[in-house]
Amino acid sequence: QLVREKPELLEVQDELGNSALHLAATFLQADVIKELLSSGAPPDVVDADGNTPLLALLSAANADDKLAPGLLPSVEALAGAADAMSQRDAQGRTAADLARASPHEPEK
Repeated sequence: QLVREKPELLEVQDELGNSALHLAATFLQADVIKELLSSGAPPDVVDADGNTPLLALLSAANADDKLAPGLLPSVEALAGAADAMSQRDAQGRTAADLARASPHEPEK
């Protein structure tokens, strides 16, 4: 409800360039991701490292085994947004590159 009353909050970034969408993605909050996107959060905003929310999500998931179980719903929520799949991080990696590099087994 807060973002509906103050939509400018969707574009606020912290000192590391993280938006609300970056944080929801990093912590695999699929319902929050969907709500932010439907409220107009820009899916292609980049943080200080050049990561979009989708790239931040995949980087976090690759680094932390605890994040793996909730990964798929969050990726699905972000993958269809804008050009999320073609964006590259600071190392030139796409979301597909990061997904292929994941040390985790696919969910069944």
